[in-house]
Amino acid sequence: MQVEKSRLRLLHVEDNPDDQEIIRRCLTNNLPFGFVLVGASRGQEALEELKREQYDMVLVDYQLPDMTGLEFIRHLGSEKMPVASVFITGMGDVKVAVEAMKEGARNYIVKDQIQANPGQLVQTIRDYVLESTFPAGLDREELSTVFEMFAKGGGIEIRQEARLSSSPGGPKDTVRLFSFLESLRGTELVLSNPIRSIVACPSCKSVEHSPLLLCPDCGSPSLEKGDAMQHLACRHTEFVKLYQRDGDGYLCPSCKKRVGKTPNDHRVLPRWYRCRRGHVFEIPKQWFACLQCKQRFNLYSCELQTLSTYKLSAEGEQKLRLSSSMNSKA
Repeated sequence: MQVEKSRLRLLHVEDNPDDQEIIRRCLTNNLPFGFVLVGASRGQEALEELKREQYDMVLVDYQLPDMTGLEFIRHLGSEKMPVASVFITGMGDVKVAVEAMKEGARNYIVKDQIQANPGQLVQTIRDYVLESTFPAGLDREELSTVFEMFAKGGGIEIRQEARLSSSPGGPKDTVRLFSFLESLRGTELVLSNPIRSIVACPSCKSVEHSPLLLCPDCGSPSLEKGDAMQHLACRHTEFVKLYQRDGDGYLCPSCKKRVGKTPNDHRVLPRWYRCRRGHVFEIPKQWFACLQCKQRFNLYSCELQTLSTYKLSAEGEQKLRLSSSMNSKA
């Protein structure tokens, strides 16, 4: 039997067709989200069905043709079947129902009261959905914020300037959002598509930092950029604007000889760098200053992380619908 995987899946173990129909109408009229309800008339039939298909919850009647509901629930425990159970019993079987809860049932429902007052059964299923919709350990407030963002734009993209930002706009702490989205990748709720690698602080792992260009000789971060000229006779290199003019040439500030007398006595070095201490160089050192812990690091010592776009998986979209419907019906 093929069961739709994207909806809440319920197995009702009951041999009375009238009682099966009462449960179906009760859930159809009162549950605020979609579900699949499959019936089984015997305990062994239901156990075989649970081996073939995945279900979220079993509603099991106490009186079955081949075993009691209590025995059925004990089978679930002994065979370690990952399914929640609700025990449905008659008015005089409350003690048995309590025993069923000791064996692992989430709750017991008195059958004769379901039609007139479906609230207890519906609330039991709602509580199960709220507890099981999202993986354990996730911050529910953060998850709610992320789902609101997914609802706005269908996907989330993390961007980096000096600080991280997100599209669509979300919480102010984008670093925390980024970390939370990464944690969701292992829950099968969220799919990610990598965009590019980014530099991260090796100390605190933050991806928020300020770029630094440093003089390779003295480490000064105060630089200017311009055309330089090197006097080949003495190898002195300086910005052209700092050479003293001498007619149609220049005087070397180091050896005081004329530069530019011939094309071969100098070379022009376009777009070089000069630090405030007078060092002239072609390429500065590239470092970063972490905006979180203030540590400086370079491309050799850094760590890499990946910026991605995120979207909900089919499972995540179902959870979003369940979460939204629960909030709207609360």
